Amino acid sequence: MTLKSLFGILILFSVLATVNAGNNCYWNGREYDDGDQITYENASPCKEYKCVNGIVELTHYMCPACTSRMHTIKLPWECCPRCIHLK
Repeated sequence: MTLKSLFGILILFSVLATVNAGNNCYWNGREYDDGDQITYENASPCKEYKCVNGIVELTHYMCPACTSRMHTIKLPWECCPRCIHLK
């Protein structure tokens, strides 16, 4: 199976927060409990931030490539463009 054929592959990208004693995370001046998904205004739909054991983890969604005989349509609230078959 190739990367192009997979949809919604998750790749753990980086660690982005100050670690606190305990399992809570701090992000932009707010405290989050372990397991909380962190959302904020203008966040990319292709990225997910989550508090995991005191660390904010960023997961980035990888999108599949469309074939040359397809057209793409990108909706603002979706991460990946949709591949539409051309006639």
